[in-house]
Amino acid sequence: MRPARVEVTEVVSSRYDTVEGGIVARPSEWDRRLEGVDVVKVSGGNTLRLRSSAMQSPPKPGWVLMLTGGNESEGYAWTLYGLSRTH
Repeated sequence: MRPARVEVTEVVSSRYDTVEGGIVARPSEWDRRLEGVDVVKVSGGNTLRLRSSAMQSPPKPGWVLMLTGGNESEGYAWTLYGLSRTH
């Protein structure tokens, strides 16, 4: 896959529990942080599986991500590229 830039519009599911107000947060304790899959909707309406490392916070609406590898079934590797001006 070629790198692609996408904007998150909704978090469908996360490797962490959803907390108050629908915001998903990475635990502050290092030993409770997990790698895994976060599922998001992006502008344009597509739903993507993201392979997230334990070091990455769960994506949030308005985040602009750079997809750097992977595929639809196993998930995409990503890095935070920026924040949308609308959020």
